[in-house]
Amino acid sequence: MNEATAIQIKKPDASEIVHRVDIQVREADGFQITSLGDHEISLLRERDLRIAEKALTDLFEPSRKAAQAAKTEILRLRDSQIGPIKAARMLYGDGNTAWELKKKAEAEAEEARLRAEAEKQEEERKIQDAIEAEERGEDPDAVLSEEVTVPVPEVKPEVAHVAGSSVRTLYSAEVTDLLELVKFAAANPNWVHVLEAAMPVLNGLARSQRESFKFPGCKLIKSHSRATRSS
Repeated sequence: MNEATAIQIKKPDASEIVHRVDIQVREADGFQITSLGDHEISLLRERDLRIAEKALTDLFEPSRKAAQAAKTEILRLRDSQIGPIKAARMLYGDGNTAWELKKKAEAEAEEARLRAEAEKQEEERKIQDAIEAEERGEDPDAVLSEEVTVPVPEVKPEVAHVAGSSVRTLYSAEVTDLLELVKFAAANPNWVHVLEAAMPVLNGLARSQRESFKFPGCKLIKSHSRATRSS
């Protein structure tokens, strides 16, 4: 039985908070600090805007949580319905792939057999032609050296074809020896892009070592983040 549940999420009214810092927002782009007083005003406005950001985050948090919970529930319901269907599809798919690989191998083996048989027959024909040529006083080697293309019928795999169903071959790479890859990239700089720096590790080193951070091929990047408090 299908169950339909209405999901209602409250839309918060942020107008009061936004109005409270309207002038700070509107004047931010053109505000210039040219005196100690300007600097104090700028610091106060930065603090007020930070407070407004937090107030808006807190205001929207219940609705965000409700939306997240609704999304989680919808995805759970979706996956519970898709799960058995996907599992069944994969069972059919595995069986189809096994059949297709088997028939492809059989077709290739049959083509190889027919090719060998045709080549053998052609070789026997050339030998017979060479014997007859020699009996006529002609050069048998000329006959034996002739290049003849042996026609081999194409053997197609015994597989069904259904509209909307196809098989793609996907390719990917796996690093089996990282040191060998690094050596190759070092010797061939035009391929250095195949290496990807482990940024979480390097950033961790920079945070722990700070000004003393030194690592080959890297440099320390410093940025500043201002913290403000409401009181």
